[in-house]
Amino acid sequence: MNKITLGIIVAIIVVGGGIYIFANKQQYSAPTQEQILTTSNNQEIQQGAGSTTTLQTFSTADVSKHNSETSCYTIIRGNVYDVTTFIPKHPGGDKPILTGCGTDSTDTFVRKHGGKQEMEQALEAMKIGTLAQ
Repeated sequence: MNKITLGIIVAIIVVGGGIYIFANKQQYSAPTQEQILTTSNNQEIQQGAGSTTTLQTFSTADVSKHNSETSCYTIIRGNVYDVTTFIPKHPGGDKPILTGCGTDSTDTFVRKHGGKQEMEQALEAMKIGTLAQ
């Protein structure tokens, strides 16, 4: 993949994430390790100026219920992401995202995008919780 193509993909992801955040009237900044506080069943992410977002804990069964184009959750590295709004924006088409709805997509994501900071940051913006241990 050349740098121009990668730049276009990154721009699409950044713009899509911005539109998603604006549409949901949320302000998001990626948390640092120090900002993540674990509680008994939830995680709270401190987002500056005293604002917090509570992340839920999901079972695999909970995630499996969100297996469609209208409600698509996926598990990656033990975290749960709502990727529903990203389905039509995915540069590789909707099929790769739809295939992972309701399932653990760690292997697919890592194989295609793992370690690419732009992709990891885009994914982090869609995080809604963690997988129950």
